[in-house]
Amino acid sequence: MKKEKIKIFIIISVIVAILATIGVIGVFQYRKITLEKYNTDIQEQLTNLSHLENEVYFNPDYKKDISDIESESKIAFENKQLSKLSEVRNQATDLYDKISAEIDKYNKYYTLLTETVENSNNLKKNYFSKTYDTSKLDTTKDKAEKAISESEYTQYEELYNTLSEQNTILETNIQKSLSEIYNKVTDEENFDFPFAVKEAEIPAQLSFKPLVKQTESYPTWVTSRDSEVLNEPPVACLFIGGSSAEYNYTIKQIPTKEIAVQDENRELQKVLVNTQITFKVWKNSVGRIRFL
Repeated sequence: MKKEKIKIFIIISVIVAILATIGVIGVFQYRKITLEKYNTDIQEQLTNLSHLENEVYFNPDYKKDISDIESESKIAFENKQLSKLSEVRNQATDLYDKISAEIDKYNKYYTLLTETVENSNNLKKNYFSKTYDTSKLDTTKDKAEKAISESEYTQYEELYNTLSEQNTILETNIQKSLSEIYNKVTDEENFDFPFAVKEAEIPAQLSFKPLVKQTESYPTWVTSRDSEVLNEPPVACLFIGGSSAEYNYTIKQIPTKEIAVQDENRELQKVLVNTQITFKVWKNSVGRIRFL
């Protein structure tokens, strides 16, 4: 009986020893696999970081951090320092995320600043911008253009915010001036002739009368018609006192000019125009046409 107990004890001891050995081997194997995985992860991040170094907006100051990660990971892996390797792995991931976010931000503000500079240039072309002191806007715009040209990316965000605000002030001033005139802009993209009426939009046959009655020295009716022959321009009639000669007319766009017109209450209103129509007595006019 005693011998059997000893035998069982020996068997159990052997089993425990085997299990312990397997456990130790398993721990070492797990540690080895984990070390290799962490090292692989770090090498992948170092490769990703090296790609970021080719970006225009990569900050060279980060090269030292990348170099430190590379050397520390090598030492930790060679010395099988799992805890240290895990720490370096996290540092590599955090650094990649930080640099990527910065580059994305600078790319974003490059686009925004470029668009804002273009908006400034367009606002400066507006007829009403000459009534506003744009010296501050001009200074900021020049700085922004220089920053873009020289890739001074750390200045993008601040310049964008400043220039956007100055654009808004100028745009508000322009809208205020627009509200003070009787007519409206006809072509917002045409900075040379924003109030133009395109010749193609003026029908060859038209008929209109003044909004309110005028004295007998003013036309009371204006009409036009196509010429009866192919090689002649349209013919117009300006009826004054019930009759009119026949006129040819030419249409051209001129620099913005301010004129005054009467509204339906005979109040004079400021109007800005770019389209000028010049009437000239038609060479074949045979006299004055009358209407009843």
